[in-house]
Amino acid sequence: MADQKKFPPDDQQENEKELLSTISEISEGLNKLEKIVPDQSPQLDWFEYMIYSQKQQYRKRLVKELAVFLFIALFIVGGMLFTILEMPKLFLMLQGAVIVFIVLYGSIRIKKQVNM
Repeated sequence: MADQKKFPPDDQQENEKELLSTISEISEGLNKLEKIVPDQSPQLDWFEYMIYSQKQQYRKRLVKELAVFLFIALFIVGGMLFTILEMPKLFLMLQGAVIVFIVLYGSIRIKKQVNM
């Protein structure tokens, strides 16, 4: 309150008149805008349908991803069982190669993180 500037009485009245005219113009503009733009929100049925369709799309995508995952998992497990039972030497060589790859990849990643 103490920081408010002291205007002469005439200046203060003009400012109040300008403020009131600005407020009235803004309210008139908002009233016109409310008349022009319809204030309608979608019905509850529309929202329920959107939720239902999104759930259906999500389920379809989930089933597709699950089918791909199961196919790949069965292929890997089948390949592992085949190599264990039919070619044990190949299986051991693959296991060794994977271990060497993991160790090399891990050491390269650690070196890159240390150099940053």
